[in-house]
This record gives sequence, structure tokens and C-alpha cells, in this order.
Amino acid sequence: MTQITSTLGGFDIDAALVAEGFELPVGDVQLLMRQGAITSRLDQGEGEDAGTFRLVFFHRGTRLTLIVDEGGNVLRRSSIVFAGEEMPTALHRPAP
Repeated sequence: MTQITSTLGGFDIDAALVAEGFELPVGDVQLLMRQGAITSRLDQGEGEDAGTFRLVFFHRGTRLTLIVDEGGNVLRRSSIVFAGEEMPTALHRPAP
């Protein structure tokens, strides 16, 4: 089963992939997203990164990053925990 599917407006991501990255039950992901406890952003690669996309998810003090190609294939994946603290909301937004 494909966990990330390319769509016209971005990507559909299987909740199991996000849940795994945050060590959460799969059933909690959609609710936490609705509540704003999990936020995300999408950045499109430029220059030598053209054709790739960075899908970034934030939950509490953790940032989950997935680098995918146009077909939604995961090229790289990383997760970082920021000392168990909440990250400032400004970090959740793409740079202007």
C-alpha cells in the first residue's frame, strides 16, 4: 500500500506514517490534526532539489520531515525532538 499519494493540491499521507513518526496510535492522528496539536507544511524543492517536496509535521517538541519525489516516494525521512518542549508556532510556518 502506498503511504503517500500525490494529489492536485499536494499529497495525501497515510495517518499510519505520521503516527509512526510521532509514536502515537494511528487513531489519534486525525483528531490531533483537527485540534491543531499536529500541524504541517509543504515546501517544494527548487534548484538542484527541483522535483522533490518536503512534508514537515510538528507535534509537541517533535518535528517529522519527509522528503518525497513527485510520485510520493519517500527519499529521506528524519525526526528530531527538541528537548521535549513545545516548539514556537513560528517554526511551523514556511519562510516568506
